[in-house]
Amino acid sequence: MSPASRGGLTAEQWRSYAIRLEERNLPEQALHAYEAYLECAALSDPERSRVCYSLAKLASDARLFEEALAYLYQSELLNPGSDLKPEIDKQIVVCLEALGRPGQLAREVRQRSGADPKAANASEVVLAEARNQVFTEADLDRELARLPESARASLAAADKKAEFIKGLMTQRVLVDRAFRAGLGKDPDVEAAITAHRDALLVEKLLQTQVKEPEAPAEDDIRHFYESEQKSFTPNGAPQALPFEQVKEKAAQMLAAQRQREAVRSYIDQVLTEESVAIHADRLQPAEAQTP
Repeated sequence: MSPASRGGLTAEQWRSYAIRLEERNLPEQALHAYEAYLECAALSDPERSRVCYSLAKLASDARLFEEALAYLYQSELLNPGSDLKPEIDKQIVVCLEALGRPGQLAREVRQRSGADPKAANASEVVLAEARNQVFTEADLDRELARLPESARASLAAADKKAEFIKGLMTQRVLVDRAFRAGLGKDPDVEAAITAHRDALLVEKLLQTQVKEPEAPAEDDIRHFYESEQKSFTPNGAPQALPFEQVKEKAAQMLAAQRQREAVRSYIDQVLTEESVAIHADRLQPAEAQTP
């Protein structure tokens, strides 16, 4: 086989094919086509470096994060002074986070930033460390920011913060050890991670695409109250509580109802736009139970 061809296609044909697959949102198939292109194309190191970076992006889109990392390191090796370096750094962080490797991630960040984990800068003050990772004051600030205000207030004392940090470090080193034991590739774990990720993505999409309804007007609240008398009638009581007594609760219930309706409307719109069709007539009926 000619070095300028593979599988009957020339290097340029493989490249065109890979671009076509990429445009059709087939990252894993495009990845294989680019690999064939890389194998038979006569490229300089900088050109090959850029192709490796493209391969890394495709592998990441296909959730093949280990392959993506390998191509990122290869891209970096082929052209150390590339203008892609900042993007390579970012993608390496993305891959290591997706693979759940906090220890390796911490090392990469320190090496690439040149930061000294013992630096006097407040953002780099080390509050805890393990064999292959550190936990800084900046890490603590980020973790605290994710908590509700009431939880943050309960961690004001130094001993409470120390206990909180210990819990985080315990989780980090146990996760790191689990991945080193190969448990990150367990099918059940991967399925659970995918399900959790998908649920978070859907939740985030709905938050960004469905606007929170305006506060309902008092007339609407009263109408809701009158149409939902059972919801405002205590067990055993002959009638509903007075409107003024349950007005705030009724307003909250009506707002929640409108939010659910807005979500359903958005979902119906998406299903229509994506041409979703459910072929219920093709479902196999359940087998009759034998008495």
